[in-house]
Amino acid sequence: MKLEDFRIDVAVLTRQELAHIADVSISSIQRAEEGKSVSRLTQARILKGLSTHLGRNVTREEIDEFNEQN
Repeated sequence: MKLEDFRIDVAVLTRQELAHIADVSISSIQRAEEGKSVSRLTQARILKGLSTHLGRNVTREEIDEFNEQN
């Protein structure tokens, strides 16, 4: 699933909310959603933020853009 779709449809978060939870910049969320390269650390923080928010483990495999960057 695309990160933006996951953020909106599953986690029901704005970019600003996810950025705050994940402790990354809004522009990092935007870059990731656009399929642009983001660091492994940023990916990990986004996944941890989503996991914490949803109360379950969200994996790299669930986010299309993170699989494409491998």
